[in-house]
Amino acid sequence: MIHGLRYHRNAPHSITGTTAELLSIVDTYAPPQLSFARLVPTYQVLLRLFYCCGLRLSEGCFLRRSCVDLIDGVLHILQSKGNKDRIVFMSRDVCHMCIVFDEYRDGIIPNRQWFFPGGKGDRPFEKTSLDRKFAQFWNKTAFTSRVDRKPTIQSLRHTFVVNKMNEWMEDDVDTGIMMPYLSRYLGHSSIAETQYLSIYHAAVPLKTNLLFFTIIKNSANAMSESNVERFMAKYANEARAQCISVPSKVHPYMFRRTRATQLLRHQNNKPKSQFG
Repeated sequence: MIHGLRYHRNAPHSITGTTAELLSIVDTYAPPQLSFARLVPTYQVLLRLFYCCGLRLSEGCFLRRSCVDLIDGVLHILQSKGNKDRIVFMSRDVCHMCIVFDEYRDGIIPNRQWFFPGGKGDRPFEKTSLDRKFAQFWNKTAFTSRVDRKPTIQSLRHTFVVNKMNEWMEDDVDTGIMMPYLSRYLGHSSIAETQYLSIYHAAVPLKTNLLFFTIIKNSANAMSESNVERFMAKYANEARAQCISVPSKVHPYMFRRTRATQLLRHQNNKPKSQFG
């Protein structure tokens, strides 16, 4: 039995490549009741904070207005998971988005306590309500029938991590050096929490340093090359049903060569200095 890729109910789900359509649906959303129209800007801004800053659901919903520094572009996350505080920096465009939203909400609820007030105004936005609304938005995308399990708002946080790591790799940044900073930014207790692949081993009562392994006679062993090739052939056949350009024979080295080609093209497209 293969445990290295074993499904776990808490496995992170990234929706990289689908967020553009999802956010477009959020932006064009027209609630059935006019009284709910005032909540649309909250959906638009709050979901983007999850996606652009990697916030947890509770951190966004329970964000106090006093904890949002719109001058320096900083979010002060207080007493989050593990009773930890941290600072989250916003990009310039995200900060501008929050400034516009703050002015809009201040015109409706002056001197409000919560940055994202709920329906009654004097309480924060309810997590369950936002969860349900996110599910409605996702069900309107073209991807709703193409996934084995539906994503949640937490998936936006995972997507932030994936996008950031992809960005570093494209820019030839050492991810090993940057991981501690990313871990701190996310509010993790240790770098191990940021290494999302490790959760695939959570249900395995074996001590092993192997990332992908098989269990033979209650012992963890490195996955053989033939096993890897067999899995790749299996999923290539499934992918070929939807994409005819998938080669008839797929080999692990294809990924290695493809990645090398991408890096070479990226390097060649970089602007040259006057010194060559």
